Amino acid sequence: MCLKKFYVLLFLFLTACADDGYKLKDLTEAIRIGDYHLVEIIIDSKQVNLEPEPEPYKINKPLAYAVQVGNLDIIKLLIDRGADINGKVAYGDMPFTIAAQTFNQKQRFEIMKYLIEQGADMNTPNAFGINGFMGLCAMNKLELLKLVINKVEDVNAQFEAVSNDGTKLNYNALQFAVSGKHYDVVKFLLAHGADPSIKTADGKDSFLLAAEKGYKEIYNLMRGTEGEKRPVDVTKTIPQKLEK
Repeated sequence: MCLKKFYVLLFLFLTACADDGYKLKDLTEAIRIGDYHLVEIIIDSKQVNLEPEPEPYKINKPLAYAVQVGNLDIIKLLIDRGADINGKVAYGDMPFTIAAQTFNQKQRFEIMKYLIEQGADMNTPNAFGINGFMGLCAMNKLELLKLVINKVEDVNAQFEAVSNDGTKLNYNALQFAVSGKHYDVVKFLLAHGADPSIKTADGKDSFLLAAEKGYKEIYNLMRGTEGEKRPVDVTKTIPQKLEK
């Protein structure tokens, strides 16, 4: 055990011996250093509320913080002890949308898959108008999309939001997939009723988004030129940029 971790554990032990017992910051620190047994002790002490009220700019709920740290074992422990899998923190983010923002690709996939299996909400948007389903489309996670598609209430859902600089935001799942050039995800969404004619807040439909970026294969896929049946009429004329 490194010296720094020893002092952290000593501090937490002395805190437990104090009259006021464990606090949320103690649980957060135990999660940060990845000490499973200490996390378990603090949770089982019943001295820390696992669902504090959201605070601005903070990931202040233990489960959401464990997701951010990326410790799957502690995530499982917290859910087993009753932590709300869809508990919201700042900006309306939930554990699943926070998982989408972690950096370790393998770790992120495993955590998101587990959260899906445990019933993570795919439909409720955060403050930026993005829900879990849209996040998977933006990240090109086709394998996970197949697990959640039957839980999605509206494949074409859009949620109005405004960014910090005042820009209106309301991309839907297909628009995220088109913008990311995720061909297989676009194909999957079209097969499940995605409508390419729906427009963004600035008046661009999925055809125009593909055309602006020169994504001819995706544009043609949405037109149905590859023999795929479309649930809506998407007949369009290819812009000059795509014909070159």
